[in-house]
Amino acid sequence: MSNPIFKIIKSCSYSGGIKCMEEYTIALYSKYICTCAREELIELRNQLDLALNDQRIVVNEKRDSDERQ
Repeated sequence: MSNPIFKIIKSCSYSGGIKCMEEYTIALYSKYICTCAREELIELRNQLDLALNDQRIVVNEKRDSDERQ
């Protein structure tokens, strides 16, 4: 099995038994590239989904136009 390209490390801080912070560190080929809060990671995921879905739309539009010709 090959090593993963990306690694995500989750850290949490607690105060009085209540989670007060979640932090995620993203590594690419074992090199840390960014650290962000949960909300920022969700925003990054949404932007990645949008970019990947845009690629699918372009491919589907090309197939549709090829079929019409």
